[in-house]
Amino acid sequence: MARRRRDVARIRTVRRIALLASAIRQDILDSVDAIGPCSVAELAQVLGRSPHGLYHHIKRLERARLVKLRRTRGADGRPRVQLEVDRIQRLHYRPGDRESRAAVLRVVRAMVRSAYRNFSRAFHPGLARVSGPGRNLWAGRARGVFSAKDRIRIHRLLQALLAVCEDSRRSLKEGEMHEITFVLSPVVNTTTGAPSARSGLRKNATRGRPARASARARGR
Repeated sequence: MARRRRDVARIRTVRRIALLASAIRQDILDSVDAIGPCSVAELAQVLGRSPHGLYHHIKRLERARLVKLRRTRGADGRPRVQLEVDRIQRLHYRPGDRESRAAVLRVVRAMVRSAYRNFSRAFHPGLARVSGPGRNLWAGRARGVFSAKDRIRIHRLLQALLAVCEDSRRSLKEGEMHEITFVLSPVVNTTTGAPSARSGLRKNATRGRPARASARARGR
């Protein structure tokens, strides 16, 4: 069943962003978001961890208002705690703020490390499906020289990809949990500190580099 559309919450403060520099907290937030309201025991089963090892992280996420704890009663009358993520969470980027930038970079580093760990754990016979329409394991990298129109198109495609995740909340009995990690970034020239651009290639060609070599570099 498709989810109801939810509000988007921007994670703005350095303290709240820094909380997500922990891979386990990212796992908690994303897993609750994926499967919907669940108990700590259910979450622990999804993550393959002990419930006791999750409480500290859950409390910190709750205090930061990234995860909600709803207290209810089960069919047996006993109190129950349900974890819920009621809004779509997005980091607020502030490249000009040193502390905010450092916190975002730590979060991204944790994302990339988590992606590697999950890929390596799944890259085994019987788990990995590496071809066909049911493929579940894929890593890739590509570079392109994008125009402003290209960037708009890529942005729309990434938004559509996120929408698939947003619309896929369901029980694990109905499917398999997947994780998608991506990074879109300008390629920065390490010499000039500026994005690599055609003007940079022309500049290099004037420093004694043969015109033919410059043309080959542009054609890659």
